[in-house]
Amino acid sequence: MKYIILFVLYFLLMFRIQAQLTYIHPEPSVKTAESHYQKSKEITISLANLLNRRLSYMKDVAAFKWANHLNIEDLEREQVVLQNSIKRSKKYGLDSLSVLKFFEHQITLAKKVQ
Repeated sequence: MKYIILFVLYFLLMFRIQAQLTYIHPEPSVKTAESHYQKSKEITISLANLLNRRLSYMKDVAAFKWANHLNIEDLEREQVVLQNSIKRSKKYGLDSLSVLKFFEHQITLAKKVQ
């Protein structure tokens, strides 16, 4: 869980999303700010839960690899995952370098759990 919390904090600090804003209210109200804060909090909790669920599968992945005499590290597969993440980042207008770093850290955490 410690890794998840650190990773979420890293993600929130480093992951830059390029968004196009169509309208910015000149003076946001306190109610609007509170609404945005609550939504941001919900998204952060959802993200942490998804990351935790993903990492919880790694023990089963490790068992499969052990039973099939496979190495924990599969550099060829990692490259496929990273290349696909870059392609998808461009599709959704995300910063490719940030997405790449995000998935590199996911892979590193997954290998540590395995």
